Amino acid sequence: MIGLPAVIIGAYSISFINENLARQFLGLLILLVFFLSFTKSHNQDRTKPNPLIVYPLLFIIGFLNGSLSAGTGLLYTLMLTKLYGYTYKEAIGYTLLVVGLFYNLVGAIVLYLISSIDISILPILLLGSFAGGYVGAMVAIKKSNVLIKSAYQLVTLIVAYKLLF
Repeated sequence: MIGLPAVIIGAYSISFINENLARQFLGLLILLVFFLSFTKSHNQDRTKPNPLIVYPLLFIIGFLNGSLSAGTGLLYTLMLTKLYGYTYKEAIGYTLLVVGLFYNLVGAIVLYLISSIDISILPILLLGSFAGGYVGAMVAIKKSNVLIKSAYQLVTLIVAYKLLF
């Protein structure tokens, strides 16, 4: 719940942020996520992490989701693997639900209300999203966590590269 108000704040603030600067910042942030994905989880026993760490992270991820959109699922997944000790398969499942559904829906509604969005492309975007989510879920079920983590790292590196260059 901490992230949802931050999504709204981020969506309202994006019009005041320089687009190139935002893209470069996001690229650097995702590059950092790539490097952090190689570190070990600090919570193998899955104890509840300190809210003083988690709540600010959720707020930052929500703000970035509302303002920059791209990459917040990668950040959320990393948080779940490092702070909660989830496997990449588990973390991606939660990320699809929390970021993919709730954060993105709230952000889309706010942006629709405050700007002009071409909703005629919405059906094809939803179709692609559901088809991609289904195929990805089927692959994740059948493949090992090591392969899923490697795919996550590859996608993270590609996204960072595309944003930076």
